[in-house]
Amino acid sequence: MKTLFLVSIMVALVAVQNARAEFGGVPGLGGGEKKQASGGGDPVKAMKEFLATAQNAEKLMTTTVDSLFSMVVSTKESAKIEAEIKEANAIKDPKERAAKLNEIKTAAIKEFTGSDEQKAKLSNLDDKKKKALVGALYNLQLAILKDKDLVEKGNDVVSAFGNNPMEAAKNADKVSSIKDALSSIGSQLEKASDIMPNLVDLAKANHVEPAMPKSSSDAPKKVSLPK
Repeated sequence: MKTLFLVSIMVALVAVQNARAEFGGVPGLGGGEKKQASGGGDPVKAMKEFLATAQNAEKLMTTTVDSLFSMVVSTKESAKIEAEIKEANAIKDPKERAAKLNEIKTAAIKEFTGSDEQKAKLSNLDDKKKKALVGALYNLQLAILKDKDLVEKGNDVVSAFGNNPMEAAKNADKVSSIKDALSSIGSQLEKASDIMPNLVDLAKANHVEPAMPKSSSDAPKKVSLPK
């Protein structure tokens, strides 16, 4: 058990350090808030809070990417994307399926918002679609802020278990869950940072200036997708 704990801690720390190095200076994305570790010094409580917060942040990111995909990507114009989504939906493992769908959809968003031909088609959205785009961009930035905070919190939780080896040994499987969450967060941040610039340009092309959240604790906006 002790060996498993040590391995999990090392992997989690590497994930935190990689996320910090990659996203600490991403221009235009804004930094997360520096917060005190939660859990009041209790690593088990902090771990549970971290995992619950990570799950909520991942849900926000997934919902937002789905909204943006629906707004800017036409699967009718890309049989390849439609086939990839169909194949991904057949994956049995829920986490693997969600990760693959996110990968496909963010890549498609980048492709469609980066193509001159597609940008021309998307540069004259009606008022309802403009409102939906602004709301989705706000939520995407909010998800980024939440994920950046989670990197810090994940590091705090790992450190707390490192200072309490007895609790660490009893919760080695949960430490592995923290590692998985940090890996997922790093992937989310990478993909979000990749599509954000094109989406901001799309908003500007439609003569709208999306307001961005100032804090990771801000409430997400309700986005109603036009039919």
